[in-house]
Amino acid sequence: MPRRRSITVAPAYPTTTITGPTRLTASGTYVGGGTQDLTSEVTWSVAGGSGLARGASGLCTCPSRAPGFFTATVTRGGVRGSARDIRPVG
Repeated sequence: MPRRRSITVAPAYPTTTITGPTRLTASGTYVGGGTQDLTSEVTWSVAGGSGLARGASGLCTCPSRAPGFFTATVTRGGVRGSARDIRPVG
């Protein structure tokens, strides 16, 4: 199996505004090329702000105008990726 080089979370920095339920995705990039959707295979964590909830499929929901910014981080097999400055507004 090819070795994973990086994981990208989308939508990503700069500031991502969430105006309702929004699906975050995770994609793995491999040494030598190639990508794979890892959204349902990574471990997700969300930090910062308050009131943001994230399901296993990457679907994020938040209360209207939740205060603060969030960072969504994913890990799999020792490789980490993140999207920062996620701002819920609606």
